Amino acid sequence: MSVSTAHADGGLLSGILSPVVCGLQTNVNGNNNQVAQGGTCEQTATPTPPNGGGITGYQVIPIDTVTLGPNQSAGRGAFCPAGKRALSGGVVPTTTGTSGLEVNWSGPNADGTRWEVAVDNEGDQEETVTFYIVCANAAS
Repeated sequence: MSVSTAHADGGLLSGILSPVVCGLQTNVNGNNNQVAQGGTCEQTATPTPPNGGGITGYQVIPIDTVTLGPNQSAGRGAFCPAGKRALSGGVVPTTTGTSGLEVNWSGPNADGTRWEVAVDNEGDQEETVTFYIVCANAAS
């Protein structure tokens, strides 16, 4: 088995995470990996082959885009389409410049069909963010 490292600034997770705001990612096997919040986000994991079937029907689904003023918070959640499981979720800033965004929490519901994310704008500028959920058909 190999160990892989993903960078939010153009690597494996670049479509989900930004270089500024990183959250909690959950892999297919249900292991929680805390991702550092900072200029470069890294996640290291040892891939585990799935038992039968693996992942199919992978989807990155935008939930909502929200503009937050200074000291405002927002949270969003969404269910995966019928028969799919939530593998991950997050929030990506769509504004440029200095960011004061902080992810409060990010995680699945108990049965893995929904993902919820909350973010604070602790900066002094307006920030626009897009919330996402990542779903797939996954062998249990």
